[in-house]
Amino acid sequence: MKYILEPGNVLEYTPALPDGGWTDHDTDVEWPYIVEIQRAKSLLIPYQRISEIWKKHINRRIWCSHLYLRQIMDLGIDPPLTGRIEINPWADFNLSGQFVSESWGLISPGMPQTAARIGIHYTHVSVDGEAVQSTQMVDAMIASAFLTNDIRSPIPRR
Repeated sequence: MKYILEPGNVLEYTPALPDGGWTDHDTDVEWPYIVEIQRAKSLLIPYQRISEIWKKHINRRIWCSHLYLRQIMDLGIDPPLTGRIEINPWADFNLSGQFVSESWGLISPGMPQTAARIGIHYTHVSVDGEAVQSTQMVDAMIASAFLTNDIRSPIPRR
């Protein structure tokens, strides 16, 4: 919030990442999936493979349900059980259903049901219950946004 009232001087700015580059876990959970989807040429990665991906790539800067599920993976519990309310106490109220699901709407332009189905597969790794319904909604909204230029206009149903 340093430059909230007026912009900073960008004439002297040189982009740099002296401490390395990272995102927060809101988006970087999706990226290893996207890479594996491309590598495997399969849209729905098997849960055993998802567990392997987490163990290799998702180990830092994770919180709440993601941290808990990562810890229980080390105990031998694999997805989708890692996202079940009965096993992961963070799974039913975690916001992950909304903020680690955008990619599935983006790779399913104009196909809200497909986006929701893909999103459920991947967010069930960390969430359950109503949080999964938020995945369906967010992904369907993003996929549907490709069908109109007017945000006030409802998307026609097929």
